[in-house]
Amino acid sequence: VAKVEGEHTLEEMKRIAASGENEFLVDCLLDHRGKSKKDLEFLVSWSGYEPEESTWEPLRELKDTIALDEYLEEHEELKHVIGHI
Repeated sequence: VAKVEGEHTLEEMKRIAASGENEFLVDCLLDHRGKSKKDLEFLVSWSGYEPEESTWEPLRELKDTIALDEYLEEHEELKHVIGHI
């Protein structure tokens, strides 16, 4: 499942929806679990969805996202676990 991140206009969102792709906007990362890069998961709050619809997603699905960068700024201890991704 592809994810679209960041601010988008209504017209941009209509274009994305019309493309037929299953696209979701990451609002923010709420928590993490796992002790190694291999099993590290993040609790994702999805834009436009209720808190109870948040899901645990593996690190590989969140690489190169602003949400992950912002989360790592607040959780310096994870940088040694993740290393370079």
